Amino acid sequence: MSPRNHFRQIAFLALLGTSLAHAADQQIDRFVVTKGTATPTEAVVTDDQSYRLTLGRADDNGIVFTDKSVSRQHATILCAKHHCAIEDVGTEGKGSTNGTAVNGKSLAPRQPFALRKSDVISLGPDTQVVAK
Repeated sequence: MSPRNHFRQIAFLALLGTSLAHAADQQIDRFVVTKGTATPTEAVVTDDQSYRLTLGRADDNGIVFTDKSVSRQHATILCAKHHCAIEDVGTEGKGSTNGTAVNGKSLAPRQPFALRKSDVISLGPDTQVVAK
């Protein structure tokens, strides 16, 4: 892992530390694709100290979308003890082409955002993933 990526992971985990006060009913167990075509259509959050899920069109993502409005490397979700945050990553530090939104609110590129159970993540106009 490069020093820059290691720093980003530490920043993510620090954000998650602030969200660990969420009630147990806000712990996220899985992410389910509810709109758009993807493989797989569900990702289960593991009990690992640090769980990472990538979303995008490239074959090396944890969930691979076919929709052209989704960037190759669109977003990253990091979880610690089932408390998760998402970041719009894109390429070249600019964020994804069509952006990432949570519950209709656009995220700033490269800024982690804490997720809660039932949040709807939009990757462009035709793709949605729900935290469950």
